[in-house]
Amino acid sequence: MFTKKDQIELNHMAAQEWQNRYREYFSIFRTQGEDGLFARLAAFYAQENWASAELDALAAKSLSEAEVMREIRMNPDVQLPDYDKAYIRLFMKLSSQALLKLEERGALEDLLLFEELPERAEAQYMALRAEAEGTKKAAAASSAVTLDEFVRAYRRTPTDWVRKPAGGKVKMQFEDGPRDIPLAQFNADFDRACALGRI
Repeated sequence: MFTKKDQIELNHMAAQEWQNRYREYFSIFRTQGEDGLFARLAAFYAQENWASAELDALAAKSLSEAEVMREIRMNPDVQLPDYDKAYIRLFMKLSSQALLKLEERGALEDLLLFEELPERAEAQYMALRAEAEGTKKAAAASSAVTLDEFVRAYRRTPTDWVRKPAGGKVKMQFEDGPRDIPLAQFNADFDRACALGRI
């Protein structure tokens, strides 16, 4: 499980990656200062308790770096999901959703530096919307189980089963009983569910 310190570090990394990914779009706003875009987003997160439940739930089922290293020492061939990457991806998606929520409320208009979007900024804005809405290509990946089945199974599966794959498989608790899912399929379904904001 990620510690609070792990989450703080990952939140910082994810925020930096998110800001860099859409820097051309963010350039149309006043971003710095006590009432800049990023400060306004931070206030929104705090006031609305935005995304904390989703991120905490994912952190609870993720292995910390120390836990990953322990698993590798016990079994050098073990294959584990990329917990950090999944967390960062979810943080960025939720950040994009937060920005669009503020935009819908008209809370960003006073921060605009330009009335019209430059071409590159517009392209990044469309990418940000796609991320927020979960319409990335990864979200359309095929699966041996439906997304609803996977999400329901994930929610009822004991944390230890998810955190400790065995023999290249993850045991999950489906409605009809436990079932072993190949790790590659689990990772694909897990990424798809995260991209769509279902986990």
